[in-house]
Amino acid sequence: MKPQTITIWRDSVAAGDDVFAPHELKIEIEENETIETTLGEILTRHYLAGIQGGKATWIVVGKTALAVIAQQWEKPQYLIEKTLRTKDVLDDKMNGIWILDIGGRRIQMKSSRA
Repeated sequence: MKPQTITIWRDSVAAGDDVFAPHELKIEIEENETIETTLGEILTRHYLAGIQGGKATWIVVGKTALAVIAQQWEKPQYLIEKTLRTKDVLDDKMNGIWILDIGGRRIQMKSSRA
């Protein structure tokens, strides 16, 4: 099976962050890749914006709430089994995953076949 490409966008969260807009990131996921692996890839790329004071919090949502990511934590806290395949937790209507910051901004992970 071909890898699936996920494109991730997020809004700017501060004036200095606007310099790098539109904040697009593309990653490929394998057929059996887990949500833990996918979120780990996003975190290693330092894609999510941090805030001064170090307590930015993000909620990952697909078909349901999947995980909470906090700037001060080493790892996400999963609200589902972290070994579920990423492709199985994508929102059917939008074919992706939203990452919401505590201010309500949305980051969309939209998938497409490579």
